[in-house]
Amino acid sequence: MACLNLLGGLVLAAATLLSQAPVPKNVAPVKPPAPSLRPGKVEGVVTNSLTGLPVRKATVTSRNYGSRGYYIAAADTAGHFLIENVEPGQYLLSAESSGFMTAPRTTSAVIRPVTVNEEEHVKNISITLVPLATVSGRVLDMDGDPIPGAAVQVIRSIYINGSRQMQSFGAASTNDLGEYQIIDVAPGRYYLQASPSSNSLNVPTNTRWEGAELAYPNMFSPGVRDITEAAAIDVAPGAHLLNMDFNIRKLPSVRIRGRVLDGTTGQPALSVNTRLETRGNGTVRLGQLSARASKDGTFEMRNVPAGSYTIAAEQYGARKLSARIPVEVGNQDLNNVLITLTAGAEISGVLVFEGSTPTRYRGQLALVVAGNPMGGYVQTQQFKEDGTFVLHDVFPGIYQLTVNPPPQGKYIKSIRMGEQDFTSGRIDLAQPGAAALTVTFGSDPGQVQGVVMDAKGDSGLARIVLAPRDGFDDRLDLVKIVTAGAKGVFKVSDVAPGDYRVFAFEELDPNILRSAEFRKLFESRSVSVLVHPASQETVQIKAISAEEIALEKTKLP
Repeated sequence: MACLNLLGGLVLAAATLLSQAPVPKNVAPVKPPAPSLRPGKVEGVVTNSLTGLPVRKATVTSRNYGSRGYYIAAADTAGHFLIENVEPGQYLLSAESSGFMTAPRTTSAVIRPVTVNEEEHVKNISITLVPLATVSGRVLDMDGDPIPGAAVQVIRSIYINGSRQMQSFGAASTNDLGEYQIIDVAPGRYYLQASPSSNSLNVPTNTRWEGAELAYPNMFSPGVRDITEAAAIDVAPGAHLLNMDFNIRKLPSVRIRGRVLDGTTGQPALSVNTRLETRGNGTVRLGQLSARASKDGTFEMRNVPAGSYTIAAEQYGARKLSARIPVEVGNQDLNNVLITLTAGAEISGVLVFEGSTPTRYRGQLALVVAGNPMGGYVQTQQFKEDGTFVLHDVFPGIYQLTVNPPPQGKYIKSIRMGEQDFTSGRIDLAQPGAAALTVTFGSDPGQVQGVVMDAKGDSGLARIVLAPRDGFDDRLDLVKIVTAGAKGVFKVSDVAPGDYRVFAFEELDPNILRSAEFRKLFESRSVSVLVHPASQETVQIKAISAEEIALEKTKLP
């Protein structure tokens, strides 16, 4: 007992001493842990947008609006789902199921944040999925006989960094009866293309044919070779487009023979692929022919119909070598085509900052081929501390400039190369490397803030686009996109002084929002704003609805 009393006394004494001990300086007091929040539930149904019927066994995802955490649940055979033990917060709900796509992320409840409070059971959540379509038909010759092994694809325009491109969104090959079926086609406007297999005989490269060699050309519906002359097809949700047939006539074709040289050595270029691209239809490179050069640099392309083409060739090694030459193909073989690969130039440059220089700024400057982002980027390493940089493998062409991420509190004020002023954003490098590239950043950006209202006059979610007025379409950095909050409030920072239009779209695809071609359709719905140096401008704007956007999109090529 005495030992226990002694031990108790020692513990009491130690506690007294600790309570009287001075608190160390510069040490923040320890806060007690916050009590855990009691979870809630989310319940709802997944339905077919076309029929209104439940979508069986869909996978439902609930993503936290702030922390990026998420919950996943499976809907039952009646489309019903229940997500339990949901931490209180705001969530975005979506669903997936085979043969369906998420409803366009515009006015659908899919994009509206769902608020879950402590112990709350949120009910009657509706998630809509759009049924995908099928396109089917036959590919036949002019005698009605099947053409097996033909590749058929649906093609539509997309926007990348604001530039329109044509891209395949589904394909299938014909069977021995010439039949094809393309499944899981999203609703939209498409062009249909058939590319019959060449089925060339395995004959020596320099074989000469007696009479004209015939081959099936690539064909767009309804029987034209150029996509600019093709008829678009509108694919509705859940549609089954039948009898989308082709009848293709063999045309006289020729061969293109030539040689690829390494321009830096004068020797045959090794491991080079050449490709034939159709000219005259913008950036379309679908159904292109290709051939690999042999060890002596020679190549042969077969089954080439008459037309205007560009032969492109690249070699990748220590440095990229490239060449592009235009060719006109008539009714005779094209021989002795010489392709000389050359190396791109190096462009040195420097970033100049007015006012204070950002500390520890690490970004990349890139040149992108104007009007054709698919053509690739020429990128730097991280900038040096003194702001200098070097761009490698820059070939003659028209470029646009991007800096990512942009330095905070700055904006691109001017772009110059020697005596040439490229501040408009269109950089013409006929002879790259002739002078240094100087990018000057201003330090007095403005700010645009405001509120967006929906058609009913209520505040709502929307994508806000701030875009320069005429003359600066090539300045990718001047187009700024932000999302208005739940109360419709938005703020766009680091705005270069100038004249702008402000748009509010119920459209979430930033690529199409960057397109001047797309925005021009809605200029009458925009609000003009003049941003002065270091000014703060306020606007109020009405959102352009998803229905209006869908209608205007049909006017695009």
